Amino acid sequence: MEGNAALKPLACSDSFDPSSHALHAGLEQFSAVSSIFDAAEMVLYVSDMQTYEMLFMNAEAERFWGRKRIGEKCYKVLQAGQSGPCEFCTNARLIQNGQAAHPVVWEFQNTINKRWYLCIDKAIPWSDGRLVRMEVAIDVTDRKQHEEFRDQYVGLISHDLRTPLLTINLSAATLKLQMERGDLAKAAEPLEAIRHSTRRMSAMIEDLLETTRLESGQLKLHKSPVDIGALAQTVARELGADATHTIRCEARGPAVVLADAGRLERVLENLVSNAIRHSPAGSQVTIGVDAADEEMIVTVTDQGEGIPTGVVPKLFQRFYRAGPGDASNGLGLGLYTSRLIVEHHGGQIWVKSTLGTGSTFGFSLPAQREGPPA
Repeated sequence: MEGNAALKPLACSDSFDPSSHALHAGLEQFSAVSSIFDAAEMVLYVSDMQTYEMLFMNAEAERFWGRKRIGEKCYKVLQAGQSGPCEFCTNARLIQNGQAAHPVVWEFQNTINKRWYLCIDKAIPWSDGRLVRMEVAIDVTDRKQHEEFRDQYVGLISHDLRTPLLTINLSAATLKLQMERGDLAKAAEPLEAIRHSTRRMSAMIEDLLETTRLESGQLKLHKSPVDIGALAQTVARELGADATHTIRCEARGPAVVLADAGRLERVLENLVSNAIRHSPAGSQVTIGVDAADEEMIVTVTDQGEGIPTGVVPKLFQRFYRAGPGDASNGLGLGLYTSRLIVEHHGGQIWVKSTLGTGSTFGFSLPAQREGPPA
């Protein structure tokens, strides 16, 4: 990008000679105001609009791009792999008829530190009277990530909730037709489809609400002494009612923790449901409850195909789903929500898996030494 012909830069030998009066005056001009931007953690730099040489960098800019960069080309200092002026350079838009124009406000992801910035560029007079480019850059990475999360959130809700809604709508239409014909003997199938889809939607919505509460710090735990062994037996009995899997509970010793029983039950339901989903019908899922001196350990073991090593670190991330075959079973929040609940109780959650031999998901909680179980 060519510089503006109306500018009158100093010769390079004068611009960056430490004894240069213009450079000294220019640095004094910005040293006071830069402290304001440093305190606000904003990047501030000044560059020549014809030579592209750096004239000034505040402390925040130096923290990212290094000290003693005065005199170097701005596109080499601020960007990665840039041998000439950037295509997105705003210099040509900052000058009109030889005069400073309105500021240019834009957003950009820096190619070196990968942070997102809201940039405000303005042509301003330097100490020798020439117009130079000043840019103030505000880090907006957190906001951009929030926007990406929001878009992903809305996309998942609209896509994944649409499937059970469609099932409910079609099943209701079928049921209505059968009732009009008086053929109530065939009503069981659409009624079951409606019940199943409603349960799926309810679980998805609850995952969304629970995740929002956990992430915002608004979740209040109602703690009381809870016998995890008894809780595990309840979950095994309820989820084993469909008879597609055998769910076995092995509780060794009294396992009492101070916890929110409802939230712990949700964690167990998520882990057992996940095991059922990823293991063959007719196989066994085992819930193990072990009491140690300082903590209680709960494990859920399946007889599935196991989890590839590269997938394991992603399992407890928000919206992660193991594969296309799992896309219709929820929003990918079950394991993520379970992790947040366990961590809110002061515990840890993990998974151990070997391909071909199944997987074991487990979590630990601080033991409750005194008081009867709830």
